[in-house]
Amino acid sequence: MAILNTGRSSEAIRFTVFLKKIMRRCRKNGVCAICKKKDRKRSCVDHCHGTRTVQALLCTKCNIGLGHFDDDIERLRAAIAYLERVRGKR
Repeated sequence: MAILNTGRSSEAIRFTVFLKKIMRRCRKNGVCAICKKKDRKRSCVDHCHGTRTVQALLCTKCNIGLGHFDDDIERLRAAIAYLERVRGKR
């Protein structure tokens, strides 16, 4: 795992090079860690805002979806339960 660094130190430069390599590799043959689809437009490198570590490659839709739920696992579980209830009524 790489640690994000907002400064211009040598660590930040190494991270930038590392990130560019990841993005090239992932855009070439990578898929979203959630939906397993390849993003036609642009993939996102998901990272933890708390620990500032890179986690996985996500498609734009899944990345935005997680963002709308504030990365809150309980809210995501509640959304899943809601969808299961609603779909069961069809």
